[in-house]
Amino acid sequence: MSELEDFLKRHNVPEEVVQNIIAEQISEEVINMMSDTELKTFLPAYGHRKLVREFCLMRAPSTSKQEASKQSLLEKIRSQIFRGNKNDEESVVHTKKKIKYNSEKSTRNIEMGWLHEDGNKIVQVRSKKGGGTRKLTVEKSAMKQELIEAAQKVFFPNGFSPKGNIEDFDFDLLDFKHNEYPPDISISQILNSTKVKVLRFYLKSERKNINDEDLDILQELQNRNNIFCNKDRLINRPNLEDLNAENQFQQTDNIQTLTLHRGKIFEELIEAFQKHTFHYSCALKIEMILPNGETEYAEDVGGVFRDTLSEFWSSFYEKCSVGTNLKIPYLRHDFNETQWKAIASIFLKGFTTESYIPIKIAPVFILSCLGCAIQDEDLIQNFLHFVCESEREILRQALLDFDNVDSDELLDIFSNYDAKWIPTKTNINLFLRDIAHKELIQKPAFVIKCFGQVFQTHSRISTSEIMALFNNIKPSSKNCLAKIHLQNANETTPQITEIYGYLKKFIKEVDDSTRSAFFRFCTGSDLPTRDIYVSIINTTGFGRVPIGHTCSGLLELPSSYENFVVFRSEMTNILQSNVWVMDIV
Repeated sequence: MSELEDFLKRHNVPEEVVQNIIAEQISEEVINMMSDTELKTFLPAYGHRKLVREFCLMRAPSTSKQEASKQSLLEKIRSQIFRGNKNDEESVVHTKKKIKYNSEKSTRNIEMGWLHEDGNKIVQVRSKKGGGTRKLTVEKSAMKQELIEAAQKVFFPNGFSPKGNIEDFDFDLLDFKHNEYPPDISISQILNSTKVKVLRFYLKSERKNINDEDLDILQELQNRNNIFCNKDRLINRPNLEDLNAENQFQQTDNIQTLTLHRGKIFEELIEAFQKHTFHYSCALKIEMILPNGETEYAEDVGGVFRDTLSEFWSSFYEKCSVGTNLKIPYLRHDFNETQWKAIASIFLKGFTTESYIPIKIAPVFILSCLGCAIQDEDLIQNFLHFVCESEREILRQALLDFDNVDSDELLDIFSNYDAKWIPTKTNINLFLRDIAHKELIQKPAFVIKCFGQVFQTHSRISTSEIMALFNNIKPSSKNCLAKIHLQNANETTPQITEIYGYLKKFIKEVDDSTRSAFFRFCTGSDLPTRDIYVSIINTTGFGRVPIGHTCSGLLELPSSYENFVVFRSEMTNILQSNVWVMDIV
């Protein structure tokens, strides 16, 4: 028996295969000269072929080994060359097919932007204002007017955009060089002449001239009470002397008056509460100075003060706190004890007069200021809303199913908070409680001390009442809908019911931030602290605009909305204006 035959039998090669190799007189030297394809005829199993080749190479002289290696290398090169040629041929065929397919298509993809002419200046409308660059598919035979209509559909859905009604504008079409597009040239003609792969066009809009009748309507709107308008309509030059003036404070028997400047409310309100004592039983009347130096046309009977509180605490979240859904005050080098006590006094003033509290401040922080005991569960839940969303999900999984949590991510989170332990399944609750206590209670300890000293001076403050407010004035759809009522509900018509239904559907669909903006538009407060009474009025044209009476909580809605989509579009545009001034006579 040869050594090759013995080797094959020891490695369980089938007997018929072994006998076939012997019959064909295939020796070790022959195997070294055979290609893999040839050897596969005699040894079908890949594993057997690898073993036999290794065995034959080990027994072959050195020169034979080199020849076998060269032979194997040549086979690999031939295989790669063959495969590459095949891929190249397929690529060429695919490219030819693609070119042929593109030439046969009757449509073409183009890019469309929006340019708006404002006076003597043409500006590009950005995505956040309803513009941006849109991808359109149009016929190659499309002419200028067809492209304009296609652009109007994407920039003016249902005939409306953030800049207004489509009927209020004149339109034109410009090419990528901002030149006017000829009316008698098709897309295919431009493609043939420019050889550009993707054509880019711009819809140009320009507001139509307003006739005398429309001017009368606008004048009527300006004379109506309690209308909010955009800040960018204030075109007069600011009076620097008024902007730099000291806060003016006046006091009568039961009313205290304070003059503030829009844009500087946060700083000026803190300064005012540092210098003056505001009695919690007295009403605080706000006079607002606009950025142009003029006094705002607002007679404050509650609405302006609520608007002041909303703007103050929005600025506080940005300038003096850390956290995501829930926030904690952080120490600023330029804030001493008097400033923090002034902020605590503003908190109490809003709570006692308007039932307004900044609900984004963590409840456990307020409880600590009141000297109350903190439950471990409340501490952990507040901390979960203090951290970012990605960390919140990891921590929740660690609490529920520690064995399956990503340990690297968990350790990374705790390292951000200077943890000194290694979290385990048995200590995770205690571990998380200690970190939450450090971040929510220990770090702002100085601020808690300042707030606590102010809260102790007010005996009427109720812990249970404050905690109830945290749940009752969240801008959820349930809390907001509970505060909205139809005025004269017994005298409804199908049209009134339909418009009122639009409003309730709008409140259900939008997010918390939009609901906050809606309540600030109607009541001055960005939280549902007061009832809103809805009145449906008959207005058309430029007069079709919601009107919010912040002091009385009355919302006047036009009855001429064609459908819910139009209502939602116009209401959203108003609420997204972001900064309002009060135009009240």
